[in-house]
Amino acid sequence: LVPDMLLAEANTPYKEAVAKMILSLHMKGTDRAKRRETEWVEKAKEYIGTNYHKRLRVEDIARALHIDRRYLRNLFVKETGEPTKEYLDRLRMERAAELLTFSEQSVGIIARSVGYEDQLSFSKAFKKHFGASPTEYKSKTKN
Repeated sequence: LVPDMLLAEANTPYKEAVAKMILSLHMKGTDRAKRRETEWVEKAKEYIGTNYHKRLRVEDIARALHIDRRYLRNLFVKETGEPTKEYLDRLRMERAAELLTFSEQSVGIIARSVGYEDQLSFSKAFKKHFGASPTEYKSKTKN
């Protein structure tokens, strides 16, 4: 915004050149900041992908990356369109669906393998996500 104002007020070739230089530096800084934000989100996704099976909270992810939890959430929403917690929950559900489809493990074991200590809370979350209980989902995908 400020560099644009400088360009609008530049009435000599010298002022115009200075304004363009400032605008260029501003844009490079913006690009650099955007890349840094994208890198934070990619690092968070990588951390989640490696640790989703553990008892993992957004605070843990932010702490591992040495950034503020709210800042991470804001970056995540900006970059992906969804909060960090929803991304983590969706990843867990997708992985659970794969395991239900392609393995013979029990629902309890699958629940623990995707980060749920309690099978009941896993079943509720799964049904909310897929519209079917894990057992129903498993039987439908096996047929």
